[in-house]
Amino acid sequence: MRREVFLKVGKLDTQMPFSADWMLYSKMMMISSIAFVAEPLNYHRTHEKTMRKSNNDGLFLEERIQVLDYLFQRVQAPENFLEKIYDPTLGWWMRVLICRKAQLSGHQRIYRLLADIEPSINYRIAKNCIDALGRKLRLR
Repeated sequence: MRREVFLKVGKLDTQMPFSADWMLYSKMMMISSIAFVAEPLNYHRTHEKTMRKSNNDGLFLEERIQVLDYLFQRVQAPENFLEKIYDPTLGWWMRVLICRKAQLSGHQRIYRLLADIEPSINYRIAKNCIDALGRKLRLR
């Protein structure tokens, strides 16, 4: 990571406890070249009080969608973006919604972010529900 690139995109967003690094890397990719290095460059440790174990799926999901929205507004999405990334994220949100793992205001923000990316979100929600019901019925 070059210092001048880091300074140009700004610091880590402390309002994003789960995805600040992903957002920072995304911003850096918009203004610089990247390279692949086939060795670990980042070390993530896990412990009992790690953020990933905080059971805050709603906030984690909202941040993930914020990063996707940031990228979606700036780069041409791959042809299979909706099927490979958007629909699974939508399904994840629906599970979080059903399990009541986030506050209503968080769900409203998530819905708006998802609708910004794909205006036919209501169709995709209905399709997701029908597909899930079909899978349940086949299992019985």
